[in-house]
Amino acid sequence: VFVAVAAFSIFGSANLLSAIIVDCVIRDSQTGDRLAMREVLAEKASAIQELRTLLRGEGKPGNIRITTAQNRLKKSGQPHLKGMGVQLETAVGLLKMLDTERSGKISIEEFLCGLSQLQVDNVSVQMATTMYESKKILLRIHELHLMMDNIQDRLGVSAGIVGSIGSVHLEAATA
Repeated sequence: VFVAVAAFSIFGSANLLSAIIVDCVIRDSQTGDRLAMREVLAEKASAIQELRTLLRGEGKPGNIRITTAQNRLKKSGQPHLKGMGVQLETAVGLLKMLDTERSGKISIEEFLCGLSQLQVDNVSVQMATTMYESKKILLRIHELHLMMDNIQDRLGVSAGIVGSIGSVHLEAATA
């Protein structure tokens, strides 16, 4: 019985030590993964900042013409896009996609935010496309709303004229 208790204690202690060692190895591995992830995110953040500087040029922050942005990305932006894991064609497509108002201009920050979302995974490309389509639909709905308001205003003015003419005829008929 004593030998069985001693053997059980030795194997139990060995098992406990093994668990502690495995836990330390897992934590060390996770720390290494976190540090690597932090470095990748820092590189991508740096690439975004470089693109921000490139797109702004010497101008103020805000909007940029799509053609200007395309030229700057083609000439100097490719290394930064590569650092983010985004192809030039994808970035140019995003530029065109964000121009929902067809003004030829887009917001620099909106473009950089879109690039950040694209680098997460391929699902983001589909989500960005869905967001773009939704934005286009909302813009069309807003245009329809303005058109309906315009029509209502015209009908309201016409109804007022008709109402006043009708009351003039009614007064003349009763007199």
